Amino acid sequence: MTEPSSHAVNAPEPRKKRKYTRRKRQLSPRVVPFEKKDEFAGMTSQKCCDACREGHCTITGYGTCCHPYKAGLTAKLMSDPVAFARWQRAKKMLEHQTIDLRST
Repeated sequence: MTEPSSHAVNAPEPRKKRKYTRRKRQLSPRVVPFEKKDEFAGMTSQKCCDACREGHCTITGYGTCCHPYKAGLTAKLMSDPVAFARWQRAKKMLEHQTIDLRST
């Protein structure tokens, strides 16, 4: 049998731990809905608002119609927070119109 050697084997030094500092959480800016009474004036469930014209939709600000009951919001515009907030306000306004019509 072999005898254990008397000299010590030098083990490599352990690596130093990486110092980790937690990043500060970046908050996205809040979208505050801009309330205007005449923002969607003239809009009904079948008709776009008075300010809409061909090549410009008041809800999105682009050339695509995004009436909540007729066309809806495209996937591209769903990621635009300003257009999405305006679309939600228009949809809520139309829902309130239908509730008002039912109650009268």
